[in-house]
Amino acid sequence: MSLLLLAETPSLSLYEDAKNGWLYIDWQGHLTLPAIQESCLLISQYFLQRTYIKALNDNTNVLSMDSDVSPWLAKEFLPYTVLGGIQFIAWVYSPSISTQINTDIALFNLEAPVVALFSDTASACSWLMTARFPTSTPEIPQTHKMLQELQARPDIAPLMETLTNRFSGAATSVGQ
Repeated sequence: MSLLLLAETPSLSLYEDAKNGWLYIDWQGHLTLPAIQESCLLISQYFLQRTYIKALNDNTNVLSMDSDVSPWLAKEFLPYTVLGGIQFIAWVYSPSISTQINTDIALFNLEAPVVALFSDTASACSWLMTARFPTSTPEIPQTHKMLQELQARPDIAPLMETLTNRFSGAATSVGQ
């Protein structure tokens, strides 16, 4: 991996892997809901600035995760990553059993993006390098529904203009 540091929070180091063209998300420490929310907002900004179709989500350095994080990730963050272009996530488990369980809960009903779970970073990288399927624009009705749900939320207003512009551009190119 050839990593360029993009941003840091106390819970996260966010890198671009320039060689492979994906985001490397390195979580660390004790993850609380406020820390996750702050970090996921930061990650979203990078998803929207440049199209990344793959992400390596590394929990190797996570010591624990509060139980309220999983439902939030499952409902409020992970399903919407596809709007930013993410199609594949290689997820490296934390060594903490309770954090592994919380990860499984967060991913249980996730339909998209495709997430594969690993116990080590090397295997995750190997899978992510080969993960492919035909690139297509997300289904317009589903995307419109997701955008409407997001527009009703004042807490994420700063991201909505960028997301709406990105989606409008995709819809225009699809219609051509």
